[in-house]
Amino acid sequence: MRTRFVLFIFIFMLSSVSLFSQYILYKKDSLSLPEYRLDDVTIRATKETNRMRELPSSISVINSQIFDRTQTNSLKDLTSVVPNFYMPEYGSKLTSPVYIRGIGSRINSPSVGLYVDNAPYFEKSAFDFDFFEIERVEVLRGPQGTLYGRNTMGGIINVFTRSPFREQGTRVVLSGGSYGNIKANATHYIKAGRRAAFSLGGGINRHNGYFTNTFTGEKADKLQSYSGRIRSEVYITESLKSEFVVNYEYSSQGGYPYMVYHDTLVDPAVGYDSYSYYKRNMLANSLVLKYDMKNILLVSTSTWHYFDDMQAIDQDFTPASLFFVTQDQNQHMFSNELILKPAYESRYNWVFGAFLFRQSLKKDVRLAYGEDGVARYRLPGPTETLKIYDTPTTGAALFHQTTIKDLFARGLYLTAGLRLDYERSLLDYEYFRTISGNTTLLSEFESDLSFTEVIPRIALGYNLNESSNVYLTLSKGYKTGGFNSTFEREEDRSFEPEKSWNYELGLKSVLFNNRIYGDMAFFYIDWRNQQIYQTVPSGQGSMLKNAGRSVSRGVEFSVTALLPLDTEVNISYGLTDAKFTSHTVNATTDYTGNKIPFVPASTFAGSVTRTFSFSDGFINSLSMGIDYRGTGRIYWNEANSSSQDYYGVTGGRIALSKGPVTLDIWGKNLFNTVYHAFRFNALGNSYVQNGRPTVAGANLRFRF
Repeated sequence: MRTRFVLFIFIFMLSSVSLFSQYILYKKDSLSLPEYRLDDVTIRATKETNRMRELPSSISVINSQIFDRTQTNSLKDLTSVVPNFYMPEYGSKLTSPVYIRGIGSRINSPSVGLYVDNAPYFEKSAFDFDFFEIERVEVLRGPQGTLYGRNTMGGIINVFTRSPFREQGTRVVLSGGSYGNIKANATHYIKAGRRAAFSLGGGINRHNGYFTNTFTGEKADKLQSYSGRIRSEVYITESLKSEFVVNYEYSSQGGYPYMVYHDTLVDPAVGYDSYSYYKRNMLANSLVLKYDMKNILLVSTSTWHYFDDMQAIDQDFTPASLFFVTQDQNQHMFSNELILKPAYESRYNWVFGAFLFRQSLKKDVRLAYGEDGVARYRLPGPTETLKIYDTPTTGAALFHQTTIKDLFARGLYLTAGLRLDYERSLLDYEYFRTISGNTTLLSEFESDLSFTEVIPRIALGYNLNESSNVYLTLSKGYKTGGFNSTFEREEDRSFEPEKSWNYELGLKSVLFNNRIYGDMAFFYIDWRNQQIYQTVPSGQGSMLKNAGRSVSRGVEFSVTALLPLDTEVNISYGLTDAKFTSHTVNATTDYTGNKIPFVPASTFAGSVTRTFSFSDGFINSLSMGIDYRGTGRIYWNEANSSSQDYYGVTGGRIALSKGPVTLDIWGKNLFNTVYHAFRFNALGNSYVQNGRPTVAGANLRFRF
């Protein structure tokens, strides 16, 4: 009933707008076009400032207008919008794996880097944060280790918040929708003279949950979070500028609406006895100092990140009281990066840099057996285990990249870079077991790992004309090894680094008097010692193991077209064939030739938006749009015995603007497509989490 009602409202409004538009178009110039230029898009990262079209890399830039049209509220909402980008929505904010071109990691350190206002985020636990006042997101696909280093073998995501120098006044967004969705945020921007600007903002985000636990009758996945941001930009002198940003978020959510799944069960349901949740405090500080020495720019970026989280989970996900697991993490991370580069673009451009970091990560994992667990596993009495991990990590790097334009011939350019990366990690481990109140130390040890790697990159490009260029890139991908947070055998304590060689051929072009921008890239990735997610032998936890050898190959393209009648069309598509070329687990199990799990075979996104402007009347503009996102096929395990077929979800938006006020009416998954967002096997069962159902609502945006 809810789905039919939402569809009826959208169809009615779209029909009304279409009829009304015939009168408007009769009075308007039929060739009117949006005024912004597609060729003006530049990359904002401090290490590379150039037009997107001229960089030898496959890049997607998503701006705030696209966020509004598609109701993008977090990185997970970028799935399929960015070609070959997949960040599934399941579990909780703790479970935030990112996959680009088949490269990703479900647990431990990520394989895709994240920078927010040029500050690195090292832990996936921090990747899923609420968007508010985000100006743009840049996704660079392919290894970025030469410039960015640690764990960026799949690519990098750059997130930029709004600058108080470019914004003024107060911006407010109020939102309400089905399933108790409520969002609100407000940010005030102010200039203090010519040399200083500041912003202060905050927001809330909550919903009542989308899945009901049939055993308790309560919603399993309700959420509430609170965010705040302080930002200052000050020209201390004419040559020295500081940018200081503080981001804070507290979130509390019910999570893990997993269902025991049988192929013959048409409609599985969430039903377990203990409420599972995830709570997180996260604070991120960054200070960027830019010193202009006339011809050379010195940039220092210092960061301090802190997060403290608690995961509590009924790990059997059944009505039986088998066992309940709590995990408490605490992290401090300090980093500093120094960069030297020319202050102005020229024929010869270069960047030198040095990077240092220190990360302290402490984790306590407690497993308590319930009454059914004590009976099933024939324990002598109430039993609890406690594992304590203290894992400090230190790293350092030196890097350089050079770009020479018009090399040997006009339009030919060469980019070459090299990074020397070092990392050392320690593990202090203790394992206790308590039975009927008596505690015993079962195991303890200290261990250390160190890794040193040279990461090169070379790219050759050619400007075919003023609006098109082609490039060829060879780069090395690298992700450090480390310690598993759960293991039951000595050989599973740690895992080795994974490395890859990446080949990419790309074409970028602006056509028809800057009305169409398109890019296409072909890639081939050959990597060894891939870090693969596996459950531990008992099924009570997960770990990383190294596979033998894998390949990923594919193509991706995107097109943005500014058409007559104020119409914008966006299309993106990614195709990935990622498989094991050598992966023998043991004498009886060989996965060679199988597809790599959790990697969509294809991603597709398309959107059409049309805007109507009025010279008089009680509204200034009206826009309507529809978007579609498709993802799949996805295999859920190395054996390829379970998978999710290709599926698509459709969204829509209608917006009316009057002066500084805009009203959005929106919907997601309008046709209530049912699909599995996640599936896994443990404890002899198969578990799934379904994707979110139809959600609709309205936003009110205004500024003053």
